[in-house]
Amino acid sequence: MLSIGNTDALPPNCRKELEEAMRLTSGNSHLTLILALSYSAKWETEAAKSLVKDALMGK
Repeated sequence: MLSIGNTDALPPNCRKELEEAMRLTSGNSHLTLILALSYSAKWETEAAKSLVKDALMGK
């Protein structure tokens, strides 16, 4: 299990439960569950901009 998005924006009790679920399932190898929490397309736009910037700088 993994999560994407701004998990810091989640209420503390939700963040704690998410971290516990991820810890308990960290050894699983047959299925990957991806949760997009507190996520928007802005994350992808910013990531794409960062990649382009790095490419232009030769990184």
